[in-house]
Amino acid sequence: MSVLAAPLALGDVPTTFSNGEVADADAMNDNFQSLDSRILSLESVQIDAAASAAEGSFGLPELAVDCTTNPSALQDAWGKILISSPIAVLLTGGCKAPQSGISLGGQTIALIGPGVTSGECTAATLLPAELASAALYLSLNFNSSLWLQCLQLGSEGSVQITGYAADYLRLQSVKKGAGNFSVELRNGGVFRSYDFNQVTNLSLKNNSTAEINHFYEPFGSFPIELSGSRVKFRFAQPGTMSSLSLSKGSVAEFENFYGPIKIESLTLSGRSFIYLTPSGETPQHESLDTDSQTLTDGSAIFPEP
Repeated sequence: MSVLAAPLALGDVPTTFSNGEVADADAMNDNFQSLDSRILSLESVQIDAAASAAEGSFGLPELAVDCTTNPSALQDAWGKILISSPIAVLLTGGCKAPQSGISLGGQTIALIGPGVTSGECTAATLLPAELASAALYLSLNFNSSLWLQCLQLGSEGSVQITGYAADYLRLQSVKKGAGNFSVELRNGGVFRSYDFNQVTNLSLKNNSTAEINHFYEPFGSFPIELSGSRVKFRFAQPGTMSSLSLSKGSVAEFENFYGPIKIESLTLSGRSFIYLTPSGETPQHESLDTDSQTLTDGSAIFPEP
């Protein structure tokens, strides 16, 4: 009983004992019943056994999280989601992010809104944990993988996704709220973008790579900064970037673009390069135009405009 009388670190239980106090049996039973209730509550957030045993339509076990009437449903399930990685989480309604934030440390998780299988996204919403005006942060570390599809991110605040160690980020049909939507990957990170995502800032550093498909005007009016990294634009529609900065041997490639593409401020340094591969269908309209252009230290554009 002397051991049981030590202060407990298990959250709020009905009775807390002090050293030297005699433990009452009824009080102890109440404490155990309280713990049993909490354990049952956690176990109620579980993945269907059949879905766990077989791969779902996204190549991962699936878990449905419905936030239509309970905005905290994702928060309630988050601990289970992390330990069940890899997993595809099928979201419905407006889901609040976990209080601790969406932070992955080696996990593989897909957050997917409804309508993917039918080809018509009816986007679910991923909201900040507290105020609608707060920023929404998502971080990846230690070879994490995050796939976001058919989602509306945030409402009024900004959204920031960061990765630091060979992480993989995939966006498909992802919309932002009123604030900025920035992506920054470092140290071997990989970014894949499909279907008109609304990123407003992209930064790649230290051997990171990005492939951006279906680039077009609303998606393209944003700055891109590369340091020792590479980005490829595929099937780009005419559009404008506010700035493109390449340094330390970075490469930007425009493949099968249907120009003209305009970059308001272009800076290349440290043997960085841009490669242009037009579609060949309307070459007279496929060009790279700049308002301001600086190429130094052996940097170049091929073919020369």
